[in-house]
Amino acid sequence: MTRARFAAAIAGLLVVVLLPQTANAAVPVAPKAAPAAKSLTLQSWIARQQAAEAERERQLAAGGPIDDTELNRMLIQDLADYDEDAEVRKAAAAVLLTNDPDEFVAFLNDALPIYRAAATERRKRVAEANRSSVQEWAETGGPIVRQRAAAALATNDDIRISDFVAIGHAAAVAADRQDEINAAEQAKTIKARVEQLVGSGGYEVRSAGQAALDTEDPVTIAAFYDNGFAEAAARDTAAQQQIEAALTARTKAVNDLADLASRAPRRRSPVPPSSPRP
Repeated sequence: MTRARFAAAIAGLLVVVLLPQTANAAVPVAPKAAPAAKSLTLQSWIARQQAAEAERERQLAAGGPIDDTELNRMLIQDLADYDEDAEVRKAAAAVLLTNDPDEFVAFLNDALPIYRAAATERRKRVAEANRSSVQEWAETGGPIVRQRAAAALATNDDIRISDFVAIGHAAAVAADRQDEINAAEQAKTIKARVEQLVGSGGYEVRSAGQAALDTEDPVTIAAFYDNGFAEAAARDTAAQQQIEAALTARTKAVNDLADLASRAPRRRSPVPPSSPRP
């Protein structure tokens, strides 16, 4: 199922299916530990999950009813697969293993905002560290390193500065040392950088980067390093934006229903008739 189709479906269905949850908001809790497996083998569990996903795909494609638990499950599955933050992916995967609708609601309503706040703080610290490193390279590196580091800083863009730290600096160093480095050493350096990108990237970056590494072909790995990484990162960004749009739609629906419930008139108890005087 594409992320765009899911985002569109969830925005239309949430207003109908989320009303029961507004009266039973879960208390913020950490996701439960995954239950111990009983008799299911890993293959059986994977087959069961694939069958359930196929059924949800069929219902959504046919316009059939999908209840709030299934919508929450699909959204959490997207977070587990595609979210840019590793901690969110890990927590979402753990919540899915509980198979508990209450845990799904608690995660989306209470735990996810906490993870988001922590991720924002981590990104801030990483951005500050990246700027410090690039500033140092702009002052102490070789000619090409200084030029490219200064250009990255001039963008004032945390993502471009991060990309320079992850990729650009090594390439600039290699360019400064092109008279000293041979093709085999350069291929080794590029492979090491791609391995780093696969270890820290999003779903699309991990998939495309690992596919390039599996070929063990220096040309294929270099092609991913030069062009494939940027394309995969763009796909990860698009998927993240669709997830955020779905979360925003869900939050708005919950808030609208809560506001409607708070403004609904309350019935007054009837006053009993007075007893006749003797």
